[in-house]
Amino acid sequence: MATKVNLLQLSPTMSEGRIVKWLVSEGDDVTSGQPIAEVETDKAVMEQESFEDGKVLKILQKEGDKVAVEALIMVIGEDGEDISSILSEGGSSASKPAKSEDKPAESAAPPAASQKQSGGRDRAGRQRAPRPASDYASSGGGSAKPAPARKDEGNGHARPANSARVVASPLAKKMAIDEGLDIARIEGSGPRGRVIRRDVEKALQEGVPTGGAASVGAAVGEVDEVIELSGMRSTIARRLVESKQTVPHFQLTIEVRGEKLIELQQKIREAKPESKVSITHILIKAMASTLMRHKWVRGQWAGDSINIMSGAHISIAVALEDGLVT
Repeated sequence: MATKVNLLQLSPTMSEGRIVKWLVSEGDDVTSGQPIAEVETDKAVMEQESFEDGKVLKILQKEGDKVAVEALIMVIGEDGEDISSILSEGGSSASKPAKSEDKPAESAAPPAASQKQSGGRDRAGRQRAPRPASDYASSGGGSAKPAPARKDEGNGHARPANSARVVASPLAKKMAIDEGLDIARIEGSGPRGRVIRRDVEKALQEGVPTGGAASVGAAVGEVDEVIELSGMRSTIARRLVESKQTVPHFQLTIEVRGEKLIELQQKIREAKPESKVSITHILIKAMASTLMRHKWVRGQWAGDSINIMSGAHISIAVALEDGLVT
């Protein structure tokens, strides 16, 4: 009996994968546990294995295709078996676009610089009004006009919306980013012209022009080259934006005398030459020990409570050729 082969979730945060290379061809015999494809996840390139014995009857994705997790990528069965019902049933799955991580807690990706002028859709699926052609200059290579001036309620002076930092609540900023809205073009109704949640919701209903990033790109010149991001780089960009926007940051810089630290490293290496302990290892240990001594530093804000975590988790970024992993 023919068996569907769907794209597996090869990492905990994977929502899509790119078929890097097929390791089998149509007509090949495969066995359970045999690698059938190399798949690029948001972490690395990994092999997907077959769970069935049989013959490859159909490959539904090409090398280089980005595919959603659980989408149909292959059919395995017996030679000459009729799989027309599977293909008709799974056709939509085979070609459906990859899932987007549009949950507020998981994604805060900014609008793409190559976004078109169309308004897109709002959260309810309604079509938003396209950006008026008058918003774009008719000369100078399509440069965008400055955003209309907005009156500051505090002093009565008008200023261009994107000539200074936009005053907006964190929630309003996040909603605008998720919906692809240029928050500089939204009129604020909060104190001193602050853009708040209801202003973004109103903008979605009335079809405020999208694509702040696109107008900036047009102002600095034409696109010279478009480099497609790997799954790993896309995830890195998304998580960095999410981290910067949703997690309070502060920096502290101090100078310390490190002679004792170097002496400790040398003693450990002499006692255990095979350990290859570095200064980084010792610093990680020191940070973890400090976290465990001070519970409030392990506190995690949960909206209406603070969760004190039971362990210390420290991520170290390791550079790869096409991104990094932690």
